[in-house]
Amino acid sequence: MKQVVDIVGFELGVRVCGVLSAAIRWWINELVQSIPSSIRLKLSARHDKRYVRVHGEQVEITDSNFRTGSWKLLPCPEDVRQSTPDPVALLLPAAMVLRRVIELPIAAKATLHETASFQIGRVTPFKPGEVHYVARTLAQDRLKKTIRAEIAVTPREALKRALESISSYGLQPTAIFVEGDTSQPAFDYLPQIGANVTPQTQSLTRWAIVVGACLLISAPFLAAFRLHLLAEKARNQVALAAKIAAKASDSQTKLDTLISSESFLPDRLRGPHSLEVLDGLSRQIPDTSWVFRLEIRADNAIMSGLSSDLPALLQQLARPPFSTPELTSPVVQGIAGGPARFELRVRYGSGQ
Repeated sequence: MKQVVDIVGFELGVRVCGVLSAAIRWWINELVQSIPSSIRLKLSARHDKRYVRVHGEQVEITDSNFRTGSWKLLPCPEDVRQSTPDPVALLLPAAMVLRRVIELPIAAKATLHETASFQIGRVTPFKPGEVHYVARTLAQDRLKKTIRAEIAVTPREALKRALESISSYGLQPTAIFVEGDTSQPAFDYLPQIGANVTPQTQSLTRWAIVVGACLLISAPFLAAFRLHLLAEKARNQVALAAKIAAKASDSQTKLDTLISSESFLPDRLRGPHSLEVLDGLSRQIPDTSWVFRLEIRADNAIMSGLSSDLPALLQQLARPPFSTPELTSPVVQGIAGGPARFELRVRYGSGQ
């Protein structure tokens, strides 16, 4: 039973490692494809701007000048003895590559390579599984929301034979270009075919995988920690703002209290004296009226009472030092012609 468990655990571990390895390879391949081919050439190990091309069984090599007569025929593979692969760029003959220009929606620009795979069977006599292909954007029309793209396809078997030929000479491709292609970005088949890389590149790839795996693992934790720091900073700012607001509110309350206390006595002093109001009312109110409730305020007096001649009372209270008498509630007529009950307000002063 223990052996069965060990076998199952081993197989599960192998499958998990396989999935992780495939995911990492895909990630590295996507990173490589995002780098322009011209930069990939500059970063390639020991490239020295040398190019090779294959004609049948013969392999020729030259530098980047492509001068007439600069191509040199390599000797037989048996005469070549190299301990490490020599990096070069492989040039495919133009006749070996079929190129087509297509028009696509502008949204396809972000996934041009995947979109181009669906166009191969429509614009070429090949099926996607029979060729290696690359694609690039030539132009885009923002008004029509379309792009012009170019697809270059080459038979898998022909490219495989070319790679085997240069490999037999101890040469390692760092790029696979099309002869005569001067457009930018240049067609490069290497990221699409997954060719073997040099030992130096393998070492860099291993380090890239380690760094990438660490970044993939730590990225969620770093993002969460960053959000935590932002939340703590926001909470501290809110707490500080609350303290400042509380202090401001307390200061405003104290200021309002001081203003009220400072203005209380002057307001009272500016208002009429109670004795002056009482004296004025005793002179103005006729004998047909009397008051049983009086409230003296800053600039007016409110009174309640009984009167046998209310119009005469209002007329008397309209004279200085009073003004603008007005009833504050309906008049209640007395029983059997008795005095009516009233409530009125009268302003003390000129009424301005």
